[in-house]
Amino acid sequence: MIKLFKAMAIATLVMLLPVVPISAQKQNRISFESNGFTFVVEDITKPDASATVTRTSKSGDIVIPPTAEWKGRTYDVTNIASHFIRSQSNKTVTSITLPSTVKTIATGAFGASEVLTEIKIQGENNAYTVQDGILYNKDMTTLVLLPL
Repeated sequence: MIKLFKAMAIATLVMLLPVVPISAQKQNRISFESNGFTFVVEDITKPDASATVTRTSKSGDIVIPPTAEWKGRTYDVTNIASHFIRSQSNKTVTSITLPSTVKTIATGAFGASEVLTEIKIQGENNAYTVQDGILYNKDMTTLVLLPL
């Protein structure tokens, strides 16, 4: 009898918890293009929302912008997605300049370029550093990218 009462009490509490439907979560997620880059913002309702750069159609020397604007709101570009440089679209990326705002770079973000020879960071970055042309995490314990 006590077990049944506990189960009913837990079920009642669970029903009272606020639940955000998945469809509502997706409605807050946006994807947009700007100046040859595609960006995703996971939740535009958050005041501190930031953008992930997911791909580019550019080739040659690429400078990832520190911010992206959508419908009058500016988002810091803090993440670079996996497969940012896609094998089919831009094998000719020779140089990438990261903004100081980048906090995370997904594994495989720069893997498809066959001629990438240089990586740079604009200004001071709290998460990454470049030394002798090699991209490391800030404390230089992890090698992130060794250009050709």
